[in-house]
Amino acid sequence: MLDDFAERISKLQAFDFGQALQTAVEDNADKLPPMIREQLEEGKDGNDKPNTIFGRNGYSPRTVEIKKANGQGLGAVIDRVTNYMTGAFYESLEMKTEGQLIEADSDVPYFGDITLYSDDALLEVDKDHRLEFAENYTMPSVEAQLLEKTGIVVTHK
Repeated sequence: MLDDFAERISKLQAFDFGQALQTAVEDNADKLPPMIREQLEEGKDGNDKPNTIFGRNGYSPRTVEIKKANGQGLGAVIDRVTNYMTGAFYESLEMKTEGQLIEADSDVPYFGDITLYSDDALLEVDKDHRLEFAENYTMPSVEAQLLEKTGIVVTHK
């Protein structure tokens, strides 16, 4: 019995929580773009503030004209900055992970322009979505890794 206990302690000491967390984020990074798209649709950035263009909370008069004439669905929305016209940008959103760095990326040719004229938090995940990501993806993954490597089961009350 004590040998089993000592073995579990040794496995727990050897368990790398930082690496487990990084693996959990990398394995579930594809869950983040839908969360960012939801924020963009609401016209909010990762700080839960209105999206801006060159510091303005709305589209330019020319963009409003274009959206009124050509936009459909979310592409016609002008009461908030959604960065949506055809949906190509939203559909191309993906997360790139490199070590502990994770950031949104897109292959649309105007992605650089979007990031240039928008607030830095435009493509960050907001507090509510970070919590959702942690509860639904990160923690279950870390708990599964902990169980696999140490035999320890995490219970929630």
